[in-house]
Amino acid sequence: HPTDGTSTRSESHIWSDAAVATVRMLRAYRRAATDERRRLHYVDLTAANDFLNALGEGDVSIFAIHTSTYAIVVGYNSQYNSAVNLIDVSDSSSPVAVGRAFNGVDGFDTLDGAAGVATFAINASTYAIVASAIDDGVQLIDVSDPSSPVAVGSATDGVDGFDELDGAFGVATFAIGASTYAIVASFEDEGVQLIDVSDPSSPVAVGSATDFVEPAGLVQPSDFDELSGARNVATFAIGTSTYAIVASGYDDGVQLIDVSDPSSPVA
Repeated sequence: HPTDGTSTRSESHIWSDAAVATVRMLRAYRRAATDERRRLHYVDLTAANDFLNALGEGDVSIFAIHTSTYAIVVGYNSQYNSAVNLIDVSDSSSPVAVGRAFNGVDGFDTLDGAAGVATFAINASTYAIVASAIDDGVQLIDVSDPSSPVAVGSATDGVDGFDELDGAFGVATFAIGASTYAIVASFEDEGVQLIDVSDPSSPVAVGSATDFVEPAGLVQPSDFDELSGARNVATFAIGTSTYAIVASGYDDGVQLIDVSDPSSPVA
């Protein structure tokens, strides 16, 4: 990072800047949409065989229930409402659409700009968490019955201690002891949000970290220096420690984070 406060973004970031601009435009558009318009989108998208083609797919996660394997696909574009689609991929040569959910319908209130998704199991139930860049938040979904996904919880930036969900884009989950957590990469906030999702109906903000650009004359108080434009995240374990790796579009790099204590992530 420069010490004079100037930007280091180059021509290589044209695509990233365009993507951010598009999300910002869509955010303004969505917030102006009425419930009636969303219902019309819902009708359009439920036409046979075209609900997937109508979306700009953003991310996918795979999960198994009994002997069947499923995919959950999230996406959005400027013409249609954001959505999640559930697909039976048990026969890879013949995928079958089994369920779907749309923002603004049946309690799904934080799917606008659906960009990232991860799945996890708690006891006998399977859940998905969706990161939504336009709604600046996450949607928790019970997908135990893939033909009938149920909205069970959500969280939004600036509410109840959630301070790093602006432009929520990528998400991953991990378990520590008996608890399950999610880490969300947010490009507008240039940081990550740690969330306890052990009770999917009541997600709890437990920790966060933000990229730091050192102003001239000041000492850098944080080692988080590769989170500008945070977009994607994955987690892994080494020994007894759990880590996250975040890919950041503006910094042209990755940030490695120790999340063994989700309330206090360490660069």
